Amino acid sequence: MKSVSVSYDLIDENSSEELRTLTSFPDRCEFDDIKKPTKVVVDIELIHSFVLTEIKEARNMCLTDLDRVQVRYMAMGDAKTVASIESDKQKLRDLPDTLDFSKAKTYSESMLVGNIPALTEDYKVKYA
Repeated sequence: MKSVSVSYDLIDENSSEELRTLTSFPDRCEFDDIKKPTKVVVDIELIHSFVLTEIKEARNMCLTDLDRVQVRYMAMGDAKTVASIESDKQKLRDLPDTLDFSKAKTYSESMLVGNIPALTEDYKVKYA
C-alpha cells in the first residue's frame, strides 16, 4: 500500500482547535478523508482517557506527599492533623469518580474538567 502525504498550512494559535489537537495528539485524530481531507476528526474518548490518566498520575503524586507528611504527624501524635490529612487523601482517592466528561466535546474542554485545585495544592506547605 502506498502511503499518502498530506500537507496543510502552518498550524498556529489561530488555527482551529481540531488542527491544534492534531499536532499534540496525532494518534488520537484522523482526517475525514485521507485523499482529500477537509477536517480533522478527534477521538474525544481517547482524549478523555488521556486526561483521566494525567489526573490519576497527579493525584498519586499528591497521595505520596500526603503519606509522607501523615507519617510525620503520626510520629508526633497529632491525631487532629492526621485526620485532616486522611480527609484530603480520601477526597483525592474519590476524585476520578467525580469527574464529568459528558459535556467536554473538545480537547480544551476536556482539560478544563481536569483543572482541579486539589491537584495543585502544595500539601507539604499546607501541613508544614
